[in-house]
Amino acid sequence: MNESSLMLGAMLALASHSGADVHDFPSADSDVVASVGFRDGENIGAFWSATRGDLVSEFLVDPASEITGLVWNLDITRQGLREPLDWGLYVNGVEVARVSYEAESGPQTIEIRFNAIPSDGGGYLVSFECLSTVASAFGSMDLRYAGAGPHQIELIGEACRADVDRDGDLTLFDFLAFQNAFDAGDLLADFDGDGVLTLFDFLVFRNEFDAGCD
Repeated sequence: MNESSLMLGAMLALASHSGADVHDFPSADSDVVASVGFRDGENIGAFWSATRGDLVSEFLVDPASEITGLVWNLDITRQGLREPLDWGLYVNGVEVARVSYEAESGPQTIEIRFNAIPSDGGGYLVSFECLSTVASAFGSMDLRYAGAGPHQIELIGEACRADVDRDGDLTLFDFLAFQNAFDAGDLLADFDGDGVLTLFDFLVFRNEFDAGCD
């Protein structure tokens, strides 16, 4: 019997989920630095230059006092790069993710956990910033800010970390999601924050589950 099987005894009581919210990002309220900026009713671009300071950023008002993760569903609506463009994702000035795009287009997802970042002024400044500059004539890319495609970011509050499947309730499915992450070696299951997955992560998860989500 492995460690992950130890925590699948019985379903516990449900708990309400408040935590953080889902926000449009980018949106019509975002600050955009790029060659074109707001290209039309759905797209922003053209991004290609850290030297110019290309970015999209927005202050998101949110009820969570601190967050420990996010899921960002973005959409690369135009891909004209012929060499990689590096990006950094920042929350309140803290870099939480780094990605590189060249051939990718269409819907993309960035899902990341990090050490708790406290709210600043009732929310979080989220910024997606170019970290490299593409050589002249080597293209650029656009992102969606409106329309039917994905452009939402979910901020994950510390208080509801035990809601692993993020369905708004604490149920047996959160145990299953935690077990799957643990078995896959995913540090999403590193609840004690020591960088390795052990029985202690189960104990911390169980304690947070029992405490519920305020």
